[in-house]
Amino acid sequence: MNLLSKKVEEGTETMKNMFAMSFSWFWSVFSALYILLVTFVTLPTANSRVVDQVLGFIMGTIVATIINYWVGSSAGQKEQKEVQDVSPTNAAAEDAR
Repeated sequence: MNLLSKKVEEGTETMKNMFAMSFSWFWSVFSALYILLVTFVTLPTANSRVVDQVLGFIMGTIVATIINYWVGSSAGQKEQKEVQDVSPTNAAAEDAR
């Protein structure tokens, strides 16, 4: 792999990481604000079912997905890929080029 393609690959990874971090921050802040709002602000009783559904969706999917991405399986897969990229077999193949 030449130097230019390495730089492009590094730039692409940086952009992916920046997007993932920005996306996670947005939904984390939105979730926290929504949870605080429905907890401490008095809402009409007619809206309680919708509020409960949205709160369940936020707690069950958005928050769980963010945590799993950064701490769970995605982080483990990334570490595994890094280990494979540095393995002696891959290093020898890279040197042969």
